[in-house]
Amino acid sequence: MKKIIWSAVVVIIIVIGWLFTNNKQSKLVTSHSIKIGVIAPLSGPLAEYGEAFQNGIILAQEKLKNNKLQFVFEDSAYDSGKAIAAFNKLKDFDKVNVIINWGDPTSQAIAPLVKTNSIPFIAVTTIPSVAEQSPYIIRTLNRSEDAAGATWEYLRSKNFKNVGIVKLETPYFNSLVDSLIKTKQTDEKVTIIDTYLSFGDKDFRTSISKIKNTSKYDVIGVFLAGGQISQFYKQASTLEMKTPTFGTDFFESQSDIDAAGTTMNGVVYVNYDVSDDFRTEYQNRFKNISQIAYAGNGYDTVMMLNSIPDADKDSVINTLKAVKDYSGVVGKWNLLETTTDRYLSSPFHIKIIQDGIIKTLN
Repeated sequence: MKKIIWSAVVVIIIVIGWLFTNNKQSKLVTSHSIKIGVIAPLSGPLAEYGEAFQNGIILAQEKLKNNKLQFVFEDSAYDSGKAIAAFNKLKDFDKVNVIINWGDPTSQAIAPLVKTNSIPFIAVTTIPSVAEQSPYIIRTLNRSEDAAGATWEYLRSKNFKNVGIVKLETPYFNSLVDSLIKTKQTDEKVTIIDTYLSFGDKDFRTSISKIKNTSKYDVIGVFLAGGQISQFYKQASTLEMKTPTFGTDFFESQSDIDAAGTTMNGVVYVNYDVSDDFRTEYQNRFKNISQIAYAGNGYDTVMMLNSIPDADKDSVINTLKAVKDYSGVVGKWNLLETTTDRYLSSPFHIKIIQDGIIKTLN
């Protein structure tokens, strides 16, 4: 009888010890995990961007094969009010350690909230003033001036000096135009031909007629969004507009290229690029390559976050601030910081559309 009692006691002690050890290990794993909230336009006019960014994150998570980084996704629909609501939910309900947001106006809306909450915030935006709001904000896109510089380099190689712009009214396109004006030389001119107020605007024949009936523009910047781009080029072809054009990173939309047929042949634009291996892996996994540059941005961001030792807010920011010559799928990443800005930069490339395919010129 005594043997049975002692055997039972030993078993109980072993079970309690096992439970204690595993509970301790569970707490250790939890304490070392980093919960990341991601806000992106998964619906609405820029869903193609948000989906690509999300896919890049998913692909990186699958590649890492660990539970250190946990992601919670929220849809902003590229709406500032929805982005603020998503930020508050992720912070207060999901208790995330880091928040990533894709988009210029949505990042601008969220940034003041970071100023009072001091949660690490990774803003996928071109606007420097976003990072100025808090030392816990880091951007992951180059400045508009960097894109303008690369664009002018190409335009000058073609001796294009008088630039006309047809644009959609957004903070992003406005910053691109402002940067082109800021970085132009004295003998160069930038003129806004027409501004459209809605993503739903699809009739550009008035603007095209203005361009066709004058010879004062050497080249036209088509600063329009997805769904608008193909319409512009089809209408320009119908009206037999001959003036050369250039675009923005919105031209990375394969759906617009396909819809435009051959009318976009020879059009150039500035954007990031991804490695051939990443392009192949991404296409095999998701069956498309639209806005793949932003998939690369999401992928590389996750890989850089994976080196963070713990969820402490200073560890997150200091790890990202230490990035130097990090080799990612979009090229070398470096942290650049001034008194008013803080961002991870990566290389720009000149791209051209030929026979429905995007090719990199440099």
